[in-house]
Amino acid sequence: MSAAFTYALTVAGFDPSGGAGILADIKTFEQNNVYGLAVNTGNTIQTEDRFYSMRWSDTSEMLETLRVLLDSYPVTAMKTGIMPSMDVLLNVVLCAKSKQPGMKIIADPIVRSSTHFDFMAPAEKEKMNEVWKHCFLITPNVPEAIALTGLQDAHAAAAELSKHCAVLLKGGHQKDTPGVDYLYEGDTCTVLKPGSGQTYAKHGSGCVLSSAITANIAKGYDLIDACIHAKQYTEHFLQSHHSLLGLHHV
Repeated sequence: MSAAFTYALTVAGFDPSGGAGILADIKTFEQNNVYGLAVNTGNTIQTEDRFYSMRWSDTSEMLETLRVLLDSYPVTAMKTGIMPSMDVLLNVVLCAKSKQPGMKIIADPIVRSSTHFDFMAPAEKEKMNEVWKHCFLITPNVPEAIALTGLQDAHAAAAELSKHCAVLLKGGHQKDTPGVDYLYEGDTCTVLKPGSGQTYAKHGSGCVLSSAITANIAKGYDLIDACIHAKQYTEHFLQSHHSLLGLHHV
């Protein structure tokens, strides 16, 4: 097992535009001084503003790749992205925990792409709760938090989800407080305000934020500091270009 680097792992889909998915995650890991490993959950055909099709990876092949990587590298933090179902996500989480029990898992519960393609089939609530129980953090946006709980208030939804693990309610869809993120940890809520400067909407910004958090967790930051550093990194990404595609730099 190689310990030459600090390692982070992404289990997510392939976006050929490079704006989201494992390509965006690996770019983010690299810029945050973490060596990135990846397991592909599926191949998309898309650009930054149009979705054409999705072909999911074979689940057994996905899990075998995950087992090989975790047998070979000491991964301290892992993030998950698009999945075909909650069943597959649960299998991924359980496989990861069986190989490296101390690993911290950050789940980005993507149920719909920014190009309006639905990824994850409806799941039973008990199965979702079983997944979250094994996670360190989940990072839903407002529509995702509502979809995952059935509650119409995003903050009530985030509080409900935080009964199982920490929840970062992302601020991109917040109408009253745009750009403000809310970190729920049990009965505690920490408000993370945005910085200054012009930002532009970006394809894949949620992937970038969750992978930046993962990188900082891998480096040993506590949850609040990891979220603060990741938010700053993501804001640089949002400021990098006026188009829907962004540049990764520090």
